[in-house]
Amino acid sequence: MRLRAVTEVANESQQQQTKNQVESVQLRIKYDAMTKQCESLMSQAAVAKTHEAECKIKIRSLEEKLHQRDTSNKIMEQALKKLEYDNSRIIAAIDQYV
Repeated sequence: MRLRAVTEVANESQQQQTKNQVESVQLRIKYDAMTKQCESLMSQAAVAKTHEAECKIKIRSLEEKLHQRDTSNKIMEQALKKLEYDNSRIIAAIDQYV
């Protein structure tokens, strides 16, 4: 009877050890997968930051071009108004002589 009890305890201990080893391997596999996923996410984050920086540079460049065009448009608008004013003065002068 006592031998049977010792054998059962030994078997249970062996089963528990086997179970622990299996769980340890499973945890190692999960850890490795999570580590790879973390590395992948970090890489994606770095790529996203680089893309963000490139986009910010492009936005600044486009804003500068827009500002230059606005300035150019204002200059052309002023020139057009002056031309219209000069044209109306010429027409008025021609009307006086006709």
